[in-house]
Amino acid sequence: MNFQKIANALNEDGIKTRLGKNWTATGVKNVIDKNWITRK
Repeated sequence: MNFQKIANALNEDGIKTRLGKNWTATGVKNVIDKNWITRK
């Protein structure tokens, strides 16, 4: 999975993180990791 591509897509759509910052590949990965952990 290319986290940077996801981050770029979110930024292009004007979607910000909860802190109001632009997305980064690391940020996207952390969110996905957290969501996977809570689903199991």
